[in-house]
Amino acid sequence: MFNLHPEYSKIYVGGFPTTAKIQDTVRETFMFGQIEGLKIGGQEVGLWNYKKAHNIAGAPERNKFREQPVKDVRFVGNGFLALDRSNYADMNTEMAVKLSFRPDAENGLLFMAGDPDTGDFVSLELRYGYLTHSYNLGDGVVSAVSEMPVALKEWHTAEITRSGRIGQLSIDNVLQSQVASNGEMDSLSVSGDYYVGGYPASGAPFEGMSTSAANFTGCLKDVFIGQDAADLESYTQSVNTKKGCDLEAERMVTFPEAGAGYVQVQYHRDEEGGADGSDAGSSGIELTFMFRTGQRRALLAYLQDTNLMYFVSLSLVEGGALELRVFPQYEINTSVGESGKSTAYNDNEWHAVSIVVKQNMIQLHVDDHDYFSLKILDPSALLDLDVPYNIFLGGLPDSADVRSDTTATTAPYIGCMRDVLVHPHLVDFNKVDYSTGVELGVCRSEVPETGG
Repeated sequence: MFNLHPEYSKIYVGGFPTTAKIQDTVRETFMFGQIEGLKIGGQEVGLWNYKKAHNIAGAPERNKFREQPVKDVRFVGNGFLALDRSNYADMNTEMAVKLSFRPDAENGLLFMAGDPDTGDFVSLELRYGYLTHSYNLGDGVVSAVSEMPVALKEWHTAEITRSGRIGQLSIDNVLQSQVASNGEMDSLSVSGDYYVGGYPASGAPFEGMSTSAANFTGCLKDVFIGQDAADLESYTQSVNTKKGCDLEAERMVTFPEAGAGYVQVQYHRDEEGGADGSDAGSSGIELTFMFRTGQRRALLAYLQDTNLMYFVSLSLVEGGALELRVFPQYEINTSVGESGKSTAYNDNEWHAVSIVVKQNMIQLHVDDHDYFSLKILDPSALLDLDVPYNIFLGGLPDSADVRSDTTATTAPYIGCMRDVLVHPHLVDFNKVDYSTGVELGVCRSEVPETGG
């Protein structure tokens, strides 16, 4: 795993200055040519947003190996697309919007247009899994709601129409609901852009829209406004969206303050030896991940065998220290070190932690410079390394029967986690055994400082 430090890591493109401390194995210091479409970790990097540059100039765009036009867009819960309203039919007296969507969360804004000055608006939202078409023509909000919640992680087609005061909602070509607005007003006032997948302001932008709905999390494609196919590459603003709806591996997860979420994965050492099929001499449990939080006390990871006989836990404890417990008798607390000084790991910065449990040693590594270890003098007193283990990240299910001495705390974790490695496999949060109360593919910047 290659991790970049936000303060110390530097990225050079096209060359590097002679004063840079680069390994001798890199022999070329610069290149002649052109560079376009740089991506790091799947994210596009704007080459003109540089910190320093020397002897560079603009270049014409490539005319070969162009990227295919975008037909589908992925949203991660905090983004949106703004489409220029002048490119599409107006919505004054009649309107139709049709789109295909694959939701990953039960709340989210799919489409919205309106006029903040008059309060008129039209929206298509997911509210606790139910698709909801709402509009206000000036005489109050009316909503058409689907008969059943839509299935997550499956494709659906939604269509909303309005003719005068009459509005309809259909899912997969089946009419779900028809409503009529109150009063005599039959025309919708719209200003500004049409919004797809979300809205830039925090909270509900119009009275009558759901205050629980965040921006959409999932994929959208085949968006039609009136008879016109929406060009998802031609926008006035795009925030936190990704091209293409192929389900890529998700390496990051947020445990929000709103609920006690957790992720469950399983570790099982292959019969041939270690978890990667290596020989039995290297058998053991290895768990590595990065975390970021301001919480005071929290359970980061909890491992238990399927027979509930053996346990491993890692917790944040008072002072921002980490406490590793390997049941029944081994414990490492990072506040107790040779220097007598303790580092607080709940400073809302990213920290990397690695747990290694082998027959002869227990190790805890933090940030590649804090090392703690215990020698195992009697391997028979250690937990069984040859049985399957369930690994719970960020918390525990309500049904869990937890022995009080196996963990320093059971307080649910609030914060972010990424790059989880259950040796030798990097965890894809799209494919874990079970998860609940978490948000994938995003780290909320407002990780709270909480007593936990």
